[in-house]
Amino acid sequence: MHNSYKQNTTTKLDAGTSSLTLNRKKAYTPAEYAAEIWNGGITCKTVRNWIRRNTMPANTTVEITPTGQYLIFVDTQKSGVVKNLFEMMKAAGANK
Repeated sequence: MHNSYKQNTTTKLDAGTSSLTLNRKKAYTPAEYAAEIWNGGITCKTVRNWIRRNTMPANTTVEITPTGQYLIFVDTQKSGVVKNLFEMMKAAGANK
């Protein structure tokens, strides 16, 4: 087990769903992450290998539960370099 991924954060369990939320993040198990985020294009074993190699995508945070299972938090906020570039291009087009 790699405890280097464990972080101190506060999470809450939504009463109507089985998912955990943290600010703009949603928690997935490796199987759920493979199925929902990658549309079944990878397996949960691949996700676990990425976690062990510390090669998860930049918008994810991995925690280990007290029972030794992985929780993958995915930042669902739509921002980044591409969005910023698009906004700059749109603003430049409006100024002409």
